[in-house]
Amino acid sequence: MLVNETNEYYRRLTLFSKVNRVAVSFHNANPSLEAMTAIDLENDEIISFLRDLHSADVKYLLVGGFAVAFHGLVRATHDLDLWIKSEEENLRKLKEILIRHGVQGLTNARSFELIPGFTQFPLGDSGFLIDPMKSLKAFGLYDFDQCYERAAQGEYKGVSFKVISRGDLLKEKEANNRAKDQGDIEYLRSIDKK
Repeated sequence: MLVNETNEYYRRLTLFSKVNRVAVSFHNANPSLEAMTAIDLENDEIISFLRDLHSADVKYLLVGGFAVAFHGLVRATHDLDLWIKSEEENLRKLKEILIRHGVQGLTNARSFELIPGFTQFPLGDSGFLIDPMKSLKAFGLYDFDQCYERAAQGEYKGVSFKVISRGDLLKEKEANNRAKDQGDIEYLRSIDKK
C-alpha cells in the first residue's frame, strides 16, 4: 500500500471517530432515546482488540460503517461489524480474544453462535460494541474466502486489517436495502461511475 493511501485511510478513520462522537452526543441529547456510546478509535481497547485479532491470525473482514468509512464516506455508526470466517479454530481464537477483552459469559459457553445484529459484545469498559457474524445477507458461509481475496488492506496505528471490497460492500448494502443503507449505496455507486 502506498504511503499516501495509508495516510488517507488514517485521516478518514480519525475523522470517522470525531464525527461519530459528535453524532452520538446529539443522539444522547434526546431523552426519549436510549443512550449510546461513541466509537472512539483513539481508545486503546479498540486498537488492542484489533491488534489481538491480527496477532492471532483471526480471519475476518471489517464490514458495515467502518468499511463505508474506509471506502470514503464518513458517517456515524454504533458498532464494529466483523464478518468472521466460520471455522472452528478461527471461532475459538475469536472467543479467547473476546474473553481476554472482558466479554462476560463466554468462558463456559459450549457453543458460540454468531447471529448478525443479535450477537453484540461490549468491549471492556469502553461501551464499544462488536458485532461479529458468520455470514452476510448477500454472502453466505462459503463466500468468505472469495471475499477475503478481494478485500482491501488497511492499517491504523500500526495494526493491519482487511476490509470488504467496495464492490462486495455495495452488493451487501443492496441486499440489505435498509433505509439507513441508502446513502451508502448512493455513495458506493457514485465511486464506481468515476
